[in-house]
Amino acid sequence: MKKLDDFLRAARPAVPDLPEDFSQRVMSEIAKGDLAIAPVMAARQPIRWPSLLGGILLLLLSLVTVNNIVFEIQMNGSLEMLYFGTRFLKDVFTYIPFDLILPALIVTAFSAWLMWHSKALKRGIAVILLGSFLTTGFGGAALAATGINDTLQAAIIQEKREWPLVSWFFKERARYFVHHPNFRMGRVEKTEGRLIWIIDPRGERSRIELPEGMRVREGQVVSLAGVAADDLFRVSSGHHCNPGRVGRYFHHMSPMSPGMNGNMRGHHRMMGGSRRMIQ
Repeated sequence: MKKLDDFLRAARPAVPDLPEDFSQRVMSEIAKGDLAIAPVMAARQPIRWPSLLGGILLLLLSLVTVNNIVFEIQMNGSLEMLYFGTRFLKDVFTYIPFDLILPALIVTAFSAWLMWHSKALKRGIAVILLGSFLTTGFGGAALAATGINDTLQAAIIQEKREWPLVSWFFKERARYFVHHPNFRMGRVEKTEGRLIWIIDPRGERSRIELPEGMRVREGQVVSLAGVAADDLFRVSSGHHCNPGRVGRYFHHMSPMSPGMNGNMRGHHRMMGGSRRMIQ
């Protein structure tokens, strides 16, 4: 009876006997063929420059758009309502510029696809897409933090410059637009005990009744939450605003005095009404 080793030995293919000069003969044949190693660069696919340049330009466009999104949120005044906690949280979303956010997402995604299609980046589409979104997100926020928007806004709103498209954006979008029946923000014009008068960044005056213990001075900027009754706004809670932070809301009012004429008041009411209002 055969053992298991015998079966395995029989099933194993036999190794052929090679001549002693086998290796020399193989090398001789290779030498006759005149083989050469191809350069690494020759094996790579050529870079598609139109796709790469198009992707970079669209990425820059997305970065500028994110910068504009950040600046509009800073300018429209909606963040002031967050100082009262979650009470106005759902109202803040009304003032988020989704009409800019959606195009920024689409353009960034298309930019990432173009850069991947260009063969210049040896990475997967998912990695390039993630990198593109991080670049536009952090880059746009960093650009907004440089102060370039504040410089442009001050010059354009005060009509020192007139640039196509850029002037339209800063005049029509980068303004204070918050309008809420239970929220007021403005600069204190006059005080009479618990009664004060404030003027908001649109140039509209409000008569305010403060709660016991709250004191303000003329010239201060305050944010107030409460209830409106006829021509009086009764405050339930409020806080003093940092003048450096909220001063940007009043940039376009700098040449105007508290007694500005009725035509200018109508202009600012019209500009405020062109945006969304919370009823």
